[in-house]
Amino acid sequence: MKQEFNIDTLSGHDFEDLIARIMKKVGYKDIVLTPKSNDKGKDIIMRYEDEKESYPVIVECKHQNFVGRPVVQKLQGAMLHEIKNKGFIKGIIVTSGKFSPTVYEYVKEINKNYSSTMKIELTDGKKLKKLCEKYDIIILNGKIQIITNNSVDFLDEKGVKNQIFREFHQIIGHKDDLLKFQSETIFYPCYYMRYNIDSEFCTSVGCVNTIQKSNEEIFLDGMKAGRINETLRNHFFGNGFPSIIQIKRDKNKKIIPFEFTEKDIEDVAFEMIIDENTEEVKYYGKNNVEYTKTCKPHPRDIELKDTKAVYLPKIVNQIKIKDQNYLQEVFSDKHNLLYYKNEFNQCKSCKRSSTLFNSHLYFCKTCGRILCSYHKRLDAIDKTPVCLRCAFKKKLLLQTKFFISKKNKNRYSKRYEKMNLLRKFYEDKIAFWGGVGLVSVILFGILSSL
Repeated sequence: MKQEFNIDTLSGHDFEDLIARIMKKVGYKDIVLTPKSNDKGKDIIMRYEDEKESYPVIVECKHQNFVGRPVVQKLQGAMLHEIKNKGFIKGIIVTSGKFSPTVYEYVKEINKNYSSTMKIELTDGKKLKKLCEKYDIIILNGKIQIITNNSVDFLDEKGVKNQIFREFHQIIGHKDDLLKFQSETIFYPCYYMRYNIDSEFCTSVGCVNTIQKSNEEIFLDGMKAGRINETLRNHFFGNGFPSIIQIKRDKNKKIIPFEFTEKDIEDVAFEMIIDENTEEVKYYGKNNVEYTKTCKPHPRDIELKDTKAVYLPKIVNQIKIKDQNYLQEVFSDKHNLLYYKNEFNQCKSCKRSSTLFNSHLYFCKTCGRILCSYHKRLDAIDKTPVCLRCAFKKKLLLQTKFFISKKNKNRYSKRYEKMNLLRKFYEDKIAFWGGVGLVSVILFGILSSL
């Protein structure tokens, strides 16, 4: 897939947003975009943290073709102001264009003379493009697109085949050599976020409400605004975040792109989080009058701790048995299946699935139809299941006998002709038991009249 890096289409604000997102992916913490005006050389303020050290980092973003020495001087002044001669600080200048040769010389001099208190890094357009490639960032039509090859791990081709035949073996009369199938995996986009909320609501009488939540999770649909289906969430994420693999693209895989940019989907998430956590509280004022206050968290009270774009795999099986086609659609993780559609578990005649009271399905090997107990017939010779369309029939007095083949019908006919009259009468179960019932009623009537 060809990557798009048309950074020139970004506005100045969107360029700063892009850099903030890259810094987040790199691993910086507490990232804050400063107000557009009067930023004093500090477009982004953030923090570097690891097990050994922690220090502030200032980023100056320059969405322009050429950056000279004055930008470095301005950033150095902002860094000195920020730490006030205490501790260590790092500065980063990012441009979509190029730096002048004097910039590199000046930065080298600063890093040498002030190595114990500060360090400045330079990122030009070429390096920025490499960062976009590394972190799968796409710039298209002036927007930061979502792209990923991450998918929940799922059944491989062998696992799919084993599952299909395992289900087929539950059908009475199955014949493996008649079954053929093709599988396609469709990957549906999902966006995961983990967040904290810390909101406090005060009035003239003091604090009346707080909303504090940690490590809350939200799973958004990458195709339409809103959460993913709750059943899907429980299937894929009910036992924690599943194992992730890289999608290997081929003709049997279809990847549905995200319909939203990163900013768009995060805006949707913020709206949902705010709406779901808005509360109304009652409190009494100083005059002992009851008031109602709507406590609505502000976006600045919400901290996104982790975000992941991931695909949810759905396996689509096109199964063919003789001249019959069956469709299976199943969401799959590595160990469990969630059926979205399963014609392999339905009667071809009535579309009913197997149930507690109709638990068995049957297979007509002549045409490939799967049948429930109401629509199957059994061969009068060897009890092989057969559908009404394919069955050979022989009419007795009241009952009709069914056969899987003309050969079986002829065998039965010869055997029937050799039966005596009473045996033929017993062979027609409807006539026999109907006769028994009629005689019983007549005898009961005679005995009752005595």
